[in-house]
Amino acid sequence: MRNARKRVWKRFSYRECDAMKEYLEQMAEKGWYLKKLGAWMVFEQGIPGKLRYAVHVFVKGSEYDRKPEEDTEELIACCEAAGWKFVCNYGKFCVFCTNDDSAVELETDEEIRFSVIQKEESKKIWFYFLCFAFFFVITLRQIFLDSNLLFDNETVLEAGVLFLMFLNGSIDLFEGKRWAFKIKKRLQMGESVHYSRYPLWLRSIDHICFWMCILYFIVQALWYDNAIGFIGFFIWFCTIFIIISVINRLQLSRENHQLFVWSSIFWGPLLYVVLSFALQSVGTLSKNEEGMPESFPLAISDLSDETVKEEVLYGEYHSGWFGSKLYCALGKEDDVYAALHYEVIESRFSWVLDHQWKKAYDESVYEETEEQIWGAERAVKRKTYGADMYLLRYPDCILVFQFDGEITPQVIENTREKLKIN
Repeated sequence: MRNARKRVWKRFSYRECDAMKEYLEQMAEKGWYLKKLGAWMVFEQGIPGKLRYAVHVFVKGSEYDRKPEEDTEELIACCEAAGWKFVCNYGKFCVFCTNDDSAVELETDEEIRFSVIQKEESKKIWFYFLCFAFFFVITLRQIFLDSNLLFDNETVLEAGVLFLMFLNGSIDLFEGKRWAFKIKKRLQMGESVHYSRYPLWLRSIDHICFWMCILYFIVQALWYDNAIGFIGFFIWFCTIFIIISVINRLQLSRENHQLFVWSSIFWGPLLYVVLSFALQSVGTLSKNEEGMPESFPLAISDLSDETVKEEVLYGEYHSGWFGSKLYCALGKEDDVYAALHYEVIESRFSWVLDHQWKKAYDESVYEETEEQIWGAERAVKRKTYGADMYLLRYPDCILVFQFDGEITPQVIENTREKLKIN
């Protein structure tokens, strides 16, 4: 009868190899013996006993190793000759065990061991740091290049999550450098080195960042009602997880596994795009609304005694944590040109208004005009085809205004009243 097995979700990095060794020995004392490493640690139940483990970070191993390769077979033969039994390998990890207390330790050269561990840890930390830094900078650049995105909470939240991951990567990078310096100093002084678990505070930060990412996708689905994006990502993530689990179970060779990983750079995004298009075809899943308001506060009839039939040529509205932006172009019926065009940018943050002003204002085309007439902090205008366009700065908003009628005090008063500009 096959012994009971259980899977344990407990991951160890290469710099935690001694902590992993101690954990396996504790599990053996409870009657659980390691059988397989991977996304999960698989244990088989047996008679509780004392067993020595050795967790070796093999310099000739590869992250793509899921079974012993030729180089690993040579290591196994040497270790078995020294009284150690091979248990399993995963990546550069090679796990051995023995019940012989007189068997010599597998690790003899501490400097080589540290060199291998530091190299692998540095590669991993730099990879994640550079990835998150790249995506954070790109997202931040998009926000400040596209003035509308600053008022889009979804994009701002995405930038916040990426900043959190970037900050986490920076902390990992700093702590990794500090750890390496401390180990080097110990080796120079001839002291023994114990590769224990990451500091509790660092693991806590990693866990917080992980759950923040999960929370972000939940918010995406519930707050913004972005069902298609959430379901698409969830199905894509589950599909990728299943594929990777199957590949790990098949235990491909190093070359085939490497080919699979690099090819996933192509088929992974392709699968996501296919799923997104498939879900887009199911209209009932999407409840996102366009940013077109049902009505506009200021109409042509509010500024002119002339009775005209008017229609909205174009309009949009953006609102977020940093403020809002309303844009409207109104025209007379059967006239393709806008008779009234205005844009209102509101924010309680002065730096947001400063940024929007710099993007809109060009001193080469604008000229100063009398701000007292508009009751503004600053007023400039520029010549356009047809009516002049005014750019006006108020304490809590910016107004872009163009009207093909005469700009009279009454027009200004009605404009400020309808748009609620104090």
